[in-house]
Amino acid sequence: MHICLVLDKSNIIFLNSFLEALTINQIKCTPFIVDSSRDFIAQRNELLKLLQQEDISYILSINEYYDEQKRNLYDDTILEQAKINVWYVDTMQHGEYMPNIVKKYNKIYTFEPTDIEYAKQLYDIDIEYLPFGAGRNLFASDDLTKQKSYEYDICFVGLVAGSTYRLSILNAIAQLCIKNNYKFALYGHFWHSNHYLQQIIGSIKFRYKYPDLYKYVHNQKLEPNKVVDLYRKSRICLNIHNQNHTGLNCRSFEIMGNGNFLLTDKKDTDRLNIKAGVDYEDYSNMEELTNKISYFLCHDKERECIALNGAACVRQNYTIDRLISKVIIFD
Repeated sequence: MHICLVLDKSNIIFLNSFLEALTINQIKCTPFIVDSSRDFIAQRNELLKLLQQEDISYILSINEYYDEQKRNLYDDTILEQAKINVWYVDTMQHGEYMPNIVKKYNKIYTFEPTDIEYAKQLYDIDIEYLPFGAGRNLFASDDLTKQKSYEYDICFVGLVAGSTYRLSILNAIAQLCIKNNYKFALYGHFWHSNHYLQQIIGSIKFRYKYPDLYKYVHNQKLEPNKVVDLYRKSRICLNIHNQNHTGLNCRSFEIMGNGNFLLTDKKDTDRLNIKAGVDYEDYSNMEELTNKISYFLCHDKERECIALNGAACVRQNYTIDRLISKVIIFD
């Protein structure tokens, strides 16, 4: 089988993991990268030409793509050339999609549990839940028998700018760290820094508003291999989901896959073969979060046992190569 993997620039960070997963499944793949800043008609023609030249009859689309004029990347000419399976690694509830196109897809999978009812009610279509897991080579390949060497007590990686939800949680943790002398590492986008002046002004404003949190912030994006290294060096790896998402995201599986301890906000895991308190820990409010941080920093063996359980669970069930084997069925 030869498929075309379609994804946009925002998800290109996962490209190597997808290619690795398809290779493990013995699937030949030609990627096509969508550029949202370019005209979709031109890109649609480029995609059609690629499908015809490479004699490709199957597309795996990572999310769905619309331009500012609400034109779908896939029209009837593409649908006549190839069967399309869509895997939403973000919720499909960001806007109104065209029912006539949605109903023509071969299969639709989503990492967001509430999309299932949404799709049924709005479009009268059945879609399947499929979480977005961890790339095996990067996030599920460590030797779990090797002793870890910790530099930090707690770490967090993610987009924070504009999220009062994440900022409030991280600020409370920063205050806990100051009080207890915990080592805390924060990486991600906290303020805009497209140029030098913006970086300086943003830093000053953030420091004024969040003086405690500022002490721990590294306002920079980490490459995946650096993220892996940070997780290895941290006793507790914190995940704070987007409030619009009700299921575990890929970062949760990426943390667990190499035997790191995950502490995350409580999410819907009813469809998953994974259990809070066994494979990872979760929290429902700030008091529970701070209590669990303090507890697990004092109970190494219990924390490490949970981390190893999580690694076994992810490696057996939730690496991208295992999950993608379901998505590439085009019958």
